[in-house]
Amino acid sequence: MKQAKHLITGQELDNKIKSGLEQAYILEKAGYGPRAGNVMLEQNYGDPQISRDGITNIRRFFLEDPVENEAVRAVFQASSQSNKNVGDGTTATILLSVLLYNEAQKQLSAGKNRMEVARRLKEVSYDVIEQCKQLAKPFSDDLLPKIAEISAGNEQLGILISTLFRQLGIDGQIVVEASGEDGVIGDVIDGFWFPKGFTHVSLANDPSNLVSKHSNVPILICERPMRTTADIAPLLTKIMPHYKDIILISEIGNEVADFLMLNHVKGIINVTPVEPLGFEGKRSLFLDDLCAVVGGRPYRSSPEDFKLEDLGYADRVLIDGKSTTIVVDESNEDNDIVLLSRKQKIAELKQQLAEASDIIDVDALRERITRLEGKLGFIRVGAPTDLERNELKLRVDDAVCAIKSAPALGVLPGGAVALARVDAAEFSPAYQRLIMEQADNAGLNAQEVLFRVKQAKDWQGINFKTAESVKLVNMLKEGIIDPCRVVEEIVKNATSIASMLITVQATTVFVDREEKVE
Repeated sequence: MKQAKHLITGQELDNKIKSGLEQAYILEKAGYGPRAGNVMLEQNYGDPQISRDGITNIRRFFLEDPVENEAVRAVFQASSQSNKNVGDGTTATILLSVLLYNEAQKQLSAGKNRMEVARRLKEVSYDVIEQCKQLAKPFSDDLLPKIAEISAGNEQLGILISTLFRQLGIDGQIVVEASGEDGVIGDVIDGFWFPKGFTHVSLANDPSNLVSKHSNVPILICERPMRTTADIAPLLTKIMPHYKDIILISEIGNEVADFLMLNHVKGIINVTPVEPLGFEGKRSLFLDDLCAVVGGRPYRSSPEDFKLEDLGYADRVLIDGKSTTIVVDESNEDNDIVLLSRKQKIAELKQQLAEASDIIDVDALRERITRLEGKLGFIRVGAPTDLERNELKLRVDDAVCAIKSAPALGVLPGGAVALARVDAAEFSPAYQRLIMEQADNAGLNAQEVLFRVKQAKDWQGINFKTAESVKLVNMLKEGIIDPCRVVEEIVKNATSIASMLITVQATTVFVDREEKVE
């Protein structure tokens, strides 16, 4: 059955789009800048969440009116793109999207054609990005703590995060996870680490402490899932005469788990199963990477084809309920062949990384390289309550992403200073409004702040975190900086959505709407 739809056009449509965008703007402005507040989000189930993270806030913001809601979903898309590409700048992306749309509407009121206004938005954005690149200063290692501090909103967090990156390198992989303990702890782990633990704690060799520790242990790597006893028994029959302890990297079914437990209880062979990382093609790549570290090859065919030479080996393996760390000792001469294989694999992936253009491919390759290189950073975030812990974790995530974005195009004066100074022609008020909103949230005179910043030298601006008056400071010396790559994404994605919304002259919505809760 086909559903009837309403057609909405003209001023009614423009008013609804503007209303939706205004509500998104008010939501996001509440958390914009170093002295802004937080937003409390009702959730479908459980306790509320408190956040000042732009993408988190807009993701869960739905409006009753369908056209207003679609406008909100549009700026959510812009914010999502910034989050995906650089992991930061999500609040500014939404604010600038709305500001650019409002300025574009003024152009329509002055008699300009919609498509011409959309074209001008794009044209001006290219010039703005180029001006930012000209203003940017090269990235240097001493800027790391300040970049992290600005995003995390805390000096000590900035020091902790930058220290980890100095140990790992700027392309290093850092995992941010929630902790049940109070405080934030950083650590670097040596070894091939992945976020999958034992599938059955009863098969761990130290279940009372919820860990499984192994030394000089063979590793059976299976791409084929082990669903039944018939899948696994022929392999173990070949292994048991030579080994009594083995790590199984495989997806297993309940029947296999029961079979392994029976062997464990009888003392026949101890098998600790761990589910491999990823799905389908990504899982295959993960298993190939693992073989480059421990040797052997993935079991993909039939039991008759399996040989003991297909097993990998590790000097140490530590498994808990959430993760597995595999260590192959570089000082052990027996490991020379696999160490060479790993180096070759890393070189191959780095070549692929140099040729990659898609951001998702780039991130995946970096993650694989980091895992193979055997160093991984961890930041475990804890707090007295879930509300505080989750809000803190979002800020730490932002800081990690900001640091990773900084080297690409250099750094700019932060606090929206760079965009306040650019010449954006008829759209300049939109870019200038960002610094005024930060000033407003800091309790300063927004007009005075804008005037002083526009008259100042390139790297002078306002420290909104501490300023009680409109006093200019050297933003570089104060460490108030933004990665140019992040600013580029903000401008590009905000312009993309604003230029699309301004071209909308009609929309259709269902007559009979079922209430949707997402």
